[in-house]
Amino acid sequence: MAILKAATEEQQRRLFARLSFEDALKLDADFEMWARKNQLPPEGEGWRTWLMMAGRGFGKTRAGAEKRHVNFPNGFGFASLKYFPGAAAPASGTYRQGDVIWNTAPSAGGNMGWVCVAAGSPGTWKSFGAIAA
Repeated sequence: MAILKAATEEQQRRLFARLSFEDALKLDADFEMWARKNQLPPEGEGWRTWLMMAGRGFGKTRAGAEKRHVNFPNGFGFASLKYFPGAAAPASGTYRQGDVIWNTAPSAGGNMGWVCVAAGSPGTWKSFGAIAA
């Protein structure tokens, strides 16, 4: 990417002209490569909310849509609820009713994840999204 950014506009144009259609689509889809640093979620752990306040044309919609490609090790929030990756319902920690653990190892006969049905530490969890065997 550094080479591409350092290239002149004409050099970039020649490079893009040589790409196959499939390679051009892959390049376009690699948002992390094209995004400005402030369009990506904060680095490190310990954050729960990511506020992106910017003007028209900044790329807020694309950055928000691309979060599906970004690893959120601490989960991500929506409407004050949290969504986490995991292989089982949690055995520790404090959770709110409606928090969700998405199953990172779904299998036939298993489930898509777990939802907290009663807040607490760790709360009461029930599986959801049965996967046919």
